[in-house]
Amino acid sequence: MVAKMKIKVAFLSYPMLFQRFGGLQLKITETIAALNNIGVDAALINPTVDKLESYDVIHVFAAVSGNHRIVQAARSAKRPVIMSPILGPPLSRWRAVVAAICDRMTRRLTGWEFDTSFGQIRSALLGADRLVAMGQAEKKIIVERFGVDPKKVTIVPNGISQIYFDADPRLFVDRYGKVGFALVPGSISSYKNQLSVVKSLRGTGILTILLGPCETENYDYLKECLAVGQDQVMYLGCLSYNDPMLASAYAAAGVVVLASRGEAGPQIAPQALAAGTPVVLTKYNGLDLESDPRCFVQVSPNSVEEIRSATLNLIRTGDATQCRSLVKNHSWADVASALAQLYEDILGER
Repeated sequence: MVAKMKIKVAFLSYPMLFQRFGGLQLKITETIAALNNIGVDAALINPTVDKLESYDVIHVFAAVSGNHRIVQAARSAKRPVIMSPILGPPLSRWRAVVAAICDRMTRRLTGWEFDTSFGQIRSALLGADRLVAMGQAEKKIIVERFGVDPKKVTIVPNGISQIYFDADPRLFVDRYGKVGFALVPGSISSYKNQLSVVKSLRGTGILTILLGPCETENYDYLKECLAVGQDQVMYLGCLSYNDPMLASAYAAAGVVVLASRGEAGPQIAPQALAAGTPVVLTKYNGLDLESDPRCFVQVSPNSVEEIRSATLNLIRTGDATQCRSLVKNHSWADVASALAQLYEDILGER
């Protein structure tokens, strides 16, 4: 697809976002590149220099960290606002009710001078002209927990780079001599829950390979994972998103396990599926993928038994063809086409 209209789109998020690199940062950079490829002039702008009035559409990523102020500024500049909220489960109805009450009480008690994070997120969601959800799970949170009109929400899943569809296990096997293992990618932390995966596979004979950055404050957690797993656990450090070795690691693995406490829009799962490797994923996720016993199983991060059962079953029965089929329409080009249509629609309404 080539964009029908010449559109300048300003991408913004909170100031400290790119002090680290993860799923959201990847989503932004890949979306910009894909949009530019089809003729949409999209760029991550510097709000201390660039003026919102210079752009046709403002696209804000993440509804947290004060980004409701960007929405307000864009509306003051009379520019349409698209927001990708990146709100991941779990968020129960009861927690949302309590959060709403706390926000209302905070504002009343402070003479309407202060609010809470929940109130700021709601302000951002209600203030945006359109919202882009990664799947039905995120859309449900937006609509049912924050009271947003469902007509404002469009579902556009995360994209996958072609490097993962073309992944070859030989690169990883030649360097490390390992194949058919359980790969656990992601930042090393108790939230990512690597320890539960290690415990679940202890005594099974399945090698667990941990892959991802480890901040200083999480060194002890990493040491615990290695101590519990003993000679059945390896930590290989961090590989960048576009490193062919990362794609090769996915292809060499027998299963990829991401049993985090929650995942708003995990890039790892669709990347692994594109590489032909089955995935065990926390049930608290924002992906719009149907469970399939041949390639994609969702589990409770609190159940070591569920993680073990799903992991062992997928290693035995995983179907590479079905894995790739599950994400065949998730390229970044597909994402760009959907977003370009959304930009054109919103400009056509003004």
